[in-house]
Parts: sequence; C-alpha cells; structure tokens
Amino acid sequence: MHNGIIENHQALREQLEGLGYCFTSDTDTETIADLIEACRAGRRIESAEGDLFSSVRCAVGYIKGAHALAVVSEDEPESLIVARERSPLIVGLGEDGHYAASDASALLSVTRRMMYLENGDVARLNRSGMALVDGAGEAAVREVITSSLSADAVRLGEFSHYMQEEVFEQPQALGNTLEMVAGTSKLQAGVFGADAAGVCAEVDSVLILACGTSSYAGMVARYWIESIVGLPCNLEIASEYRYRKSVFRPQQLVVAISHSGKRRIPSRRCNTQKPKGTVILWPSAMCRSRPSFGKPPCGSSPALARKSV
Repeated sequence: MHNGIIENHQALREQLEGLGYCFTSDTDTETIADLIEACRAGRRIESAEGDLFSSVRCAVGYIKGAHALAVVSEDEPESLIVARERSPLIVGLGEDGHYAASDASALLSVTRRMMYLENGDVARLNRSGMALVDGAGEAAVREVITSSLSADAVRLGEFSHYMQEEVFEQPQALGNTLEMVAGTSKLQAGVFGADAAGVCAEVDSVLILACGTSSYAGMVARYWIESIVGLPCNLEIASEYRYRKSVFRPQQLVVAISHSGKRRIPSRRCNTQKPKGTVILWPSAMCRSRPSFGKPPCGSSPALARKSV
C-alpha cells in the first residue's frame, strides 16, 4: 500500500523495464512494488541481505517524493514493513500486535498507544514487536504517546459511511466553531500569536494554499477577504503550487487550509515559503469538529470568515 506521490516513477519504470519487468498499469505504486522486488533479487540494483526489510530500505533510497509505504510478502507473512518520507505514518502498539495507519483515528479501535514515525524511518512490524531504523540505517526509538481520543469519537453510529456522517455533522461543526467567538465583534489578534497584531497590520495581500475540499473553503474565503478586508487574495492548489516558481511578496500572508491528513501537502509548500519571511496561518486549527477521514469545508468557512472580520 502506498500513500503519496513518487516524482521519479517514470525514470524508475524505464530502468526496471530495462531489467525485464513488465507493467500492467500506469501507477507509481506498481513501480514501487517492482523496485522492491528488484532490490530483493539483486538484479543490477543494489540489495543488502535479500530479506523484505532490507529490500524496502534499499528501494526507498531510489525514490524521490512523498511516500508512506506498507509492504507485505507471501515469503514473510508474519511481517509488515512500513516506511515514511513526508507522508503521515503512525504505528499503533496493541496488546495483540502492531498496526500502521496514516491517521490516529484509524487505530483507535485497536489501541490508543501510538508512535509517529519520522522522515526516513523504516520499520518491521509483527505480533511480538518491531524493529525501527532511521534514514541512515541506525536503530532508532520514537516517542510513544497515548491518544486522548476514544474509539467512540470515530464510530459511525446510525450512518452507513463516513462521508454521510460528515455531511450530517456540518450543523454541529458550524456551531462548535462559531461558539469560539460568540458574543464578540471580532477575533483578538493574540489568537494568532503574540506578535500577530503588528504583523497583520503590515500584510498587503493574502495567498491561500489548499487541496480538495479545503480549497472550496478557500474559494469562499477569497470573496470574504477581498470584500471585507479590501486586500487582494489569490487561491492556489497546494499540490501544484509547490512545483512552480512564484513571485515572492515580503508582506504577503499565506493561509494554509487543511482537513485531516491533507495538511501535509500545503505544509510542504509552506516549508519552502517560511524561510523567506512569509507569515503562515493555519485557520483549520480554529475549527471544532469530530475526527474525520475527509472533512467537508464547512468547518473552515466560519473560521475564515472570522479571520476576515
């Protein structure tokens, strides 16, 4: 299983085709599977010891781009190999085994004890334990945390699926978010940080970065910001924006909107902007709703409206 985008998958595909591998799809995920097998077989691609763990470590060294991988093999049915680079990956530590997921919500039904892997980490999971190494191949230890959420927080209840649950949850999400500022004419600048009042006074434009349903909230916010604040506002799809050169404005406010795990894409673009001095704001932190696997944009919309005011 693969969550992410492999940016050099075409070059890897051509190299693997030269080794005799045949592809049945155009997906970058299939390229990863064949690359791991090539590393394991040592077919003109460097391989370590031939086992699945070493082969995955070998393969990720060739991959460019974000990925969270979960790899199984019929030759080692008791092991699950996971690897992380710039995509969320969490290991759940249960009483009867170890689990992997991209979001804590998916693990709550089996455990609340979790370990967040870091970039470059590769781990072997089985029922009895786990082995973890960092990007340099050295044994690593990551902090184990206990989630404050419970399994009840992500149960479907009367709904058939999560999307249906989230649609019907929208009135409550709106109410919870607006409750934060009930009885006030505007947000206090200190909500956004100790120096927010002075920084916001110097802002001359706004750039919104978002993907998916987060971008829908951004589209609405663009109208509010320009009509209420009177500042020019642009919206960019974060997954595309990070690949092109843009004109930097020193007094520009970058608003990165994210729901659930989608924060990773706008955050990677923000990491390239922040050293230049751009102010970064995460309005999603102001939204109050249940844990989600694909949050509708209504939670961010009132938060962005209050930010505009």
